[in-house]
Amino acid sequence: FDLGQQDIYTIPYSSSNTMTTSSTNTTEASNAMTLEMDIGANYLFAFSASVYASTSHISGSKVRTARADTFIKVTKYRALMKSVYPHRYLTKEAKQLLMHSPVDDVVERLGQFYA
Repeated sequence: FDLGQQDIYTIPYSSSNTMTTSSTNTTEASNAMTLEMDIGANYLFAFSASVYASTSHISGSKVRTARADTFIKVTKYRALMKSVYPHRYLTKEAKQLLMHSPVDDVVERLGQFYA
């Protein structure tokens, strides 16, 4: 969307969500974290390396380790569009994609809602 400050408003919206994951190896840990934090494939390798580095110092050949991670997501405000005609604010690229691309491409780029 091509929106300016005058096109949106915010309202107070308090919500929180907590999730705890546990794993016994770095592969499980990085997979759980990438899913929870919605990390794309482009960053998966770098993120997995970071998880490995953060856990490798605690593992030894005779010691069995486990890792627990807690994710807390807090929302303080919600942004809303003032207009009831959101299609008028689509960027040229988004409009082109919606009008001329296969549904699978729309889902991949913009999400299921738009397809």
